[in-house]
Amino acid sequence: METTIDNPIKRVDSEALDNAYKVILESLKEVARKNELSDEEINYLSDLIRESYLRRKSTLFVRSYSDELSNYLKHAFRFALNQESDESQISDYTKLFYYKSKKHSIASDK
Repeated sequence: METTIDNPIKRVDSEALDNAYKVILESLKEVARKNELSDEEINYLSDLIRESYLRRKSTLFVRSYSDELSNYLKHAFRFALNQESDESQISDYTKLFYYKSKKHSIASDK
């Protein structure tokens, strides 16, 4: 099973949730067949299962993005606080941003 960091939808816990959803729906169909449930009852139960699945899936998705954002901010603050701020270094960053914006404005004028 392959997971990637870039795609929070393809995480292990998300894939496990997808598999559980499929198994539960198959089990529901089997139970409905054995107990001769009406289509209305089957649809009602399927809707409840789907709603619960989507709620959990969205929770996993938001948690994944918030974890990544939290890690990014933590590293950014650590870098900013540990950064030595002498004048030449600040000047270098200022020049870099100036030239980037200048290049952008020249490119947009063409």
